[in-house]
Amino acid sequence: MASSDPIVIIGAGMAGLTAAWYLKKNGRNVRILEAKKHIGGRVHTEFKNGFTLDRGFQVLLTAYPEAQRVLDYEALKLNTFEPGAVIFGDKGRTFLGDPIRYPKGAIQSAFSWAASLKDKLLVRRLTNDVKAMDIDEIFALKTQITTIKYLVEYGFSDKIITHFFRPFFGGIFLERSLDTLHPMFLFVMKMFAEGDAVIPEGGMTEIPKQIASVLPKEDILLNTKVVHYNDKYVEDDNNNKYNFSHLIIATPALLENGKPEYQKTTQLYFSSKLKPYNRNAIGLNGMPNNAFNNLAVMTNLHSGFAPEGQELISVSVPGKISFGGLKIKDQVIQEALAYCRNTHDWTLIDKYTIKEALPKLDRLRNTLDPDDFTIGKNTYRCGDYLLNGSLNAAMKTGRLVAEEIIRKG
Repeated sequence: MASSDPIVIIGAGMAGLTAAWYLKKNGRNVRILEAKKHIGGRVHTEFKNGFTLDRGFQVLLTAYPEAQRVLDYEALKLNTFEPGAVIFGDKGRTFLGDPIRYPKGAIQSAFSWAASLKDKLLVRRLTNDVKAMDIDEIFALKTQITTIKYLVEYGFSDKIITHFFRPFFGGIFLERSLDTLHPMFLFVMKMFAEGDAVIPEGGMTEIPKQIASVLPKEDILLNTKVVHYNDKYVEDDNNNKYNFSHLIIATPALLENGKPEYQKTTQLYFSSKLKPYNRNAIGLNGMPNNAFNNLAVMTNLHSGFAPEGQELISVSVPGKISFGGLKIKDQVIQEALAYCRNTHDWTLIDKYTIKEALPKLDRLRNTLDPDDFTIGKNTYRCGDYLLNGSLNAAMKTGRLVAEEIIRKG
């Protein structure tokens, strides 16, 4: 194996790009092979007729430790959601927010019917609890129960679980049953308590673009699908071979073992001449039998996400879809009409069904030993499925693999 051979990374998602970032910063020669026509993997934005459309409703949590290590937040021109939510329920629409971080909404939150006084006090206690824990401590909890069981045992009422926790964390976990293990819930609560939920001015795609900017463009080969690899080279579907000094497999699709199952989600984008509501906050569907889970008026966050005179509305429908023959867009419009201004004006811009949106994991952790990601001679793997389903986890696995390669020289 020639010492001049580059480190080859298969996959330009967040894990692969982060590994490349650390290796390049350490002076290593890196080449990324990506099957798709764009970088970023699941973190990708499309632009259609002046609208900015992220594939799936995604946000960056500024408290993510790995993001803080790598990203230049100021350069990303971040737009911040209010720390709270507009809740749709059987009593209409209400706002429930963090009165400490968002004093303007304190009165509305105090009188919100979406939670009892006890619930609001418990949220404050839980926030203090998670802020006092470090991330390793959270994921090292020996007993890992489901999120729903944890919430019930903590003392929360059915009211706040139905109207807030199920749709809010259901949108993050992509499952409203809240069967996700509770360390993930505590981690996300901690990240929301210690930072902001943001989206870059140019959409979420600006995040992988910024990371990839340390690499020369010729070192990222797009539309290059790897079909075979061994301990010396990888081969693409055009019979091109690429020798390597080290190989990082940053896509589980190529692995023979350890492929995760995934949660599925569908994202719809609508345009309208009217704002459904004026708050810069995510809308949560607290009606348990409704199809859509959460809604966001993206132009309340940043007017540049749509052409002048237009509003951009993002709607998430997690899991499998079955509406007895009714088209999903019609179902969403029909449900939203009870809470939003004239949904008859909504026009579907695009719909994305993401089959591999989030890994399903029956074990959550925050640390890895080299044996966890070393799969052969000078061959490694990385991805959020090795830790927990988050952008932070994807970036961390990329960093750990890069640091191991640097350590070995």
